[in-house]
Parts: sequence; C-alpha cells; structure tokens
Amino acid sequence: MPWTLWRYIFIEVGRLVLLSTAVLVAVIAFAATVKPLADGKLTALDALRFMFYAVPPMLAYALPFAAGFGATLAYHRMAQDNEVTASFAGGLSHLKVLTPALAIGAVLSLGLAMLNAQIIPRFLTRMEKIVTKDLAQVMIRSLEQGESASFGDVQIHADAVSRVEPSSEDIDDQFRLVGVVALQLDETGDIVVEVTASEAYVFMFKAEHLPEAEREGIHPSKNVVRMHFVDAFAMQRRSGEVIDQESITSPPYELPSAFQDDPKFLTAGQLRELRGDPERMNWIDERRLELARAIASDETIESIRARAEDTGTVTFRNAAGVEHRLRTGALVWDGPTKRWRVRPPPGLDRVELEVYPNGSLERYRAERAWLEPVRVKPDDPFTETTSGSLTFELTLDRVEVRTGGTTTTERPRWSFDGLSVDGDPYPALRAMPSAELIARAETLDKGAINSRSERLVREIGKLNREITSKQHERLAMNASCLVMVFTGAVMALRLRHALPLVVYMWSFFPALGTIIFISSGQQTTHRQGWIGLPLLWFGVFGLGAFAVWMYLKLRRH
Repeated sequence: MPWTLWRYIFIEVGRLVLLSTAVLVAVIAFAATVKPLADGKLTALDALRFMFYAVPPMLAYALPFAAGFGATLAYHRMAQDNEVTASFAGGLSHLKVLTPALAIGAVLSLGLAMLNAQIIPRFLTRMEKIVTKDLAQVMIRSLEQGESASFGDVQIHADAVSRVEPSSEDIDDQFRLVGVVALQLDETGDIVVEVTASEAYVFMFKAEHLPEAEREGIHPSKNVVRMHFVDAFAMQRRSGEVIDQESITSPPYELPSAFQDDPKFLTAGQLRELRGDPERMNWIDERRLELARAIASDETIESIRARAEDTGTVTFRNAAGVEHRLRTGALVWDGPTKRWRVRPPPGLDRVELEVYPNGSLERYRAERAWLEPVRVKPDDPFTETTSGSLTFELTLDRVEVRTGGTTTTERPRWSFDGLSVDGDPYPALRAMPSAELIARAETLDKGAINSRSERLVREIGKLNREITSKQHERLAMNASCLVMVFTGAVMALRLRHALPLVVYMWSFFPALGTIIFISSGQQTTHRQGWIGLPLLWFGVFGLGAFAVWMYLKLRRH
C-alpha cells in the first residue's frame, strides 16, 4: 500500500482545505456580524463573541466549497509538477491516487454531520442570547439618552434610569426609572392606556420563572421584561376608566429575538422529539390554545344552557367573587351578532339579573340580554385579555335597575364582564397536547371548533413537513462535502494543463448547482411534502454522477 504517498497527499490536501475553510468562514462570519453591529445591537466586545459563535454555523455552508477548492488546488499542483504522472508510472491506479481525497471527504462529511446534528444549533442559541440580551441593553440606553423605548406594545419614557441590584436571584437584570410615562398602543398606533408614575422598575428574566398562567404562549427559554410602576395613575382611553393605585405591574413582554422559533435551530434529537411535541413552536401553541378556548367556550355554553332549561337560573361570579344570578329560560345563538341571546323565563317578558354586592341586592330587568364569551380581565390597565379562565360578558338592553326598593330610570345598556361559572373546563383543556384536543374536537363536530381544529392540523402538518425538509437538507449537505471533494480532485487531474481557477470553475459551478437543488428541494418539501425530496437529492446524486463520469473518462485516458 502506498502509505507514504497517501500521507503526503493527505497533508497537502488537508493543509489547503484548512486554510481555505478558515478564510471563507472568517469572511462569512464577519458578514453575518456586520448588520447587528451596524444596527447598534452589538457592542465591539459582543461583536467578537458573536463572530466566534457564528463560526460553526457558517461551516455548514463554507466547508463543502472550501473542501472542494482545497482538493482542486492540491491535486492540480501535483498534476502540473508531474507527481501524479510519476505515481501512475509507478503502477498506482487513478483510484489509489484519489483515495486520500475520498478519505478527507468522508471525514469532513462525518464532521459536518456532527456539526449539523449537535454543535451548530447550540452555537446559534448562543448567538441568539448575545443579540437578545444586548437588545434589552439598547432599550435601556435609549431611555438613558432621553429617548423612548418599546417593550412589547408599550412605549415608555423616563427622566432618569439607573441599574440596581436584582431583587431576586431569578432576575437577570433590574433597572430603576424615575419620572415615568408609559403608553400602550394598538395596531393602528392609537393610545389605549396611559400610565404615569413617580418611579418604575424594569425586570429582565427568563420566562421559565413566570407563573404557569402567565407563561402561556411564551417558551420558558425566552427572555421577558416586566415593569412595576409605583404611585401610578392609569387611564384607559376607550372606556375612560381611571385607576389610581400605589403600584401597577405590567404583564410580561417577550424580548424581541434575533431568531424566531424555527426547527433549523434544533439539534437532531430535538427535531425528532418535535414531531411528538409540536407545541414547542410558538405558532403551534397559539393555535392549540385557540382550539382549547373554543372547546371550553362550547362546553361551558352547553352547561349554561342546560342549567337554564333545567332550573331557569344560572349563577355567575365576577373576579371579585360577587354573585350574579341570571334568571332565564334559554340561550339561543344569534347569527348576525354572533352572540348568545338570553330569553326571559317562561311567562315573563324580561330577563332578570340579581347581583349581591357586599350582602345587598341589586335587581336588573332588561328587555333583551346577550351573553358573549371573552377572556378574563384582571385589575391590570395594560391587560385587556389574558390567559386566565374562560369568562363571559353579559349585556343588558333597556334595563331597569332597582337598589333597595328604589327604581332608577331606565338605562339603554348595562354590561357585566369578567363573569365565570363553576366547573370551568379551560384550565384542563389548556394543559392538553394538540393530539388530544384535535381528537376531542372531532367528537364535538361544530363549525367554529372544526375550523380551529383544521387550522391546528394544517399548522402541525406544515411543521412536520419542515422537520422532514430540515433533516434531509442536513443529510444532503453532509453528503455534498464528500462529493465536492471528489469532484474537485477528479477535475484537477483531468484538466491538469489548465489554470487552477479554470479547473476550480468546472467543479465550482456544478457544486453551486448542488446547493441550489438542495435549497430548492428543501423549500419544496416544506411547502408540498415528500414530492420535494427527489429535487433535494438530485443535486447530490447529479454532482456525484458528474464526478464519476469525469473519473471514468480520466481513467480511460
């Protein structure tokens, strides 16, 4: 066996591959760092750390081309120096001369497989943490410079900002703000809530430290921000309600992330587990919760209707525990208004409601009444809807109010919100995985539930297609490393009299076509399923067939 020659070729090719990879990765990693650095999301020190963590992810794209380039240059130099000719004259076959290239390609393919399966996703997570954490610092620096900062849908301004010692070990960073004005804006930019406070505290921590009810829709690994206002005065612009409290705490806001939830940032094991745990992706979990709320709403309405028909009375309680006793004969769905119409008890022409605040009795008699499922509204001016128990809003039209035997003047409308009934099924449904909720929705077979169930099924199907596409994309990229090295070595021997760059062109463009086919096949698989896999693998097998064809022609001559 020509061990001496193989060792020589292996060192020569390995040296050029290592050098080419280092240069190419450094250029790509720097290019990936430029935008967040220019946007002010990274400091100079964090930019260096970001570039370091970007090296393994960039290897996934740089290594195949660098390996092919290194093999091309090494074998072309040996061919021009007649070293390869001497090897042939000594009785070595073309395959034995190309064996070091095949060995290097196999080693690089296995190394890239380990990178794609375990290392690259973890380094991408490190990159995310650097950018996400620094984004929070950018917001704080904006406040320090007298500018406003955004936390979720809240714009906040402060006269002074200072960092303080975290008040809990669960808090990563804490800031004190003085002279605070906060505005919550809707999608159109209009002010929904306005809050002023003498001081406020900003807490930054992991979502895993949130209570279970507040963590809905936020992955535990995400970074969140919560604000606590002291001596606060808040006004809701829509309702005109004013809240004057010693302190107000905002809901948690997820910090903007450089990388959205995406299967490509998961390890090979996590990708396999994701098929059985699709709720890990935030958009899947949102659809799951929508279905859970729809099922809970339907089951609760059916329970209310049964109570109304059996006893003629349905008892609600608001957030403060005040009892609201509704006297009704039936609930009927009203299509045009998309609400439940409350019919009066048999023999009566009005719906009656009895409220028992502080032991007293208030009576309401209305010509018409409507019941509509909503989300619970706690005593939080920032939160119009939250992830708590299922609640209802009862609206009375042309209502008479009696308090202590005194009849007030008739009012055109009166609403009671935040009403709940005993036996709320939503907490249990919210804890169910998607598969159980979909199976439960099939037994109900109702329009609104079916539409949400079908949407969840579509999203899970889309996620499964994406998982499949990412798994095959990684495998194809691993295989392309071996094929590109072999192609570069063969073309270098076949075109030994041409310039090195001309030789590399004959291996580079087929290799580029391979990457294009892999990318196009991955996207097609993501959109349409298995039909995209032949396209994805065509690039690898096509380049392999091209290399084998060139090798056969080389061996024949």
